Amino acid sequence: MVKTTEHDPFALFSFALRESDWELADLIACFLLYDRAARLRVYREILDAAERPGAPESLERLHRLATLSRNLDLSRD
Repeated sequence: MVKTTEHDPFALFSFALRESDWELADLIACFLLYDRAARLRVYREILDAAERPGAPESLERLHRLATLSRNLDLSRD
C-alpha cells in the first residue's frame, strides 16, 4: 500500500470513483480543479477509473452522473 498524507484529496477522489460515489467524486473534482496543476491528475484518475463498466469517462459525464444520483435521491423522499 502506498503511503499518502492523512487527508489527501486525491486519495479520497480515487476512493469515491472506485466506490461509484459520483456525488462525492464530483464535489472533490470541483474542488481540485481550482488548482491548475491538479487538473491533469484529476483527468488521469477519471481515465483510469473509466476502464470499469459504468464508470464515467470524462469530467462532464461524472458531473451528469452526480446530478442524476442527487435527483434520484431527492425523489425518494
